[in-house]
Amino acid sequence: MGFWKNLRAVLAHPDIVNELEMERTARLQLSRALATAEDEWGKADTDAFLLEGKLGRTVTQLDSCQAALRALCSRPPSNEELKRIYEAAAPVQDRYGLGLYFAAKTLTKIEISTYFPYEESLGLFEDAKGPELMCYLTAARFGAVTWAAVPGTDCKKAVLGDVDTSAPEYREFERAIYARALEWAGLGDILTPEKDKQRPEHQKSEQKRGEAR
Repeated sequence: MGFWKNLRAVLAHPDIVNELEMERTARLQLSRALATAEDEWGKADTDAFLLEGKLGRTVTQLDSCQAALRALCSRPPSNEELKRIYEAAAPVQDRYGLGLYFAAKTLTKIEISTYFPYEESLGLFEDAKGPELMCYLTAARFGAVTWAAVPGTDCKKAVLGDVDTSAPEYREFERAIYARALEWAGLGDILTPEKDKQRPEHQKSEQKRGEAR
């Protein structure tokens, strides 16, 4: 008797009924949201698994490509081989040639904006791509620059001359910058003989100590 009396008392108050209905609706929405979240979590977990597999395959393919390049290259790779590999990778790894330029800048310590102040004042280097910047840097590095007076000013503009690309000093420079650019592009393993890659570090250290003796 007490139960039905209490039930009639509850139902006699619309606010209580509305609150109960709102709570039921909220619980239903929460249950649906939880189910959706679980579905999304499961999908994300599957996507992560597939992505991990794809990444693993990509790494394997990259290792295979690098191994093939090492097999095709001489030991050590010639300048022409380094340049050919760089040019093949450049459309993806160094689209504007700035990687090669910064490799040369790092190795030579030449700052073209101070070496060519008149051209810098004209903004010639502001939007320049790597090949254009390399022309100035290479000319500066090998002393292939003459200076011409700018009429009506005290300034002198640079006249870039030809660089002897067959000279041993230039060949060494060329090899160094292409090797550095390939390292920055993640292709440095091509420069490392396979036998040296596989040797443990302690064996390399032992060899160095032996050579020191």
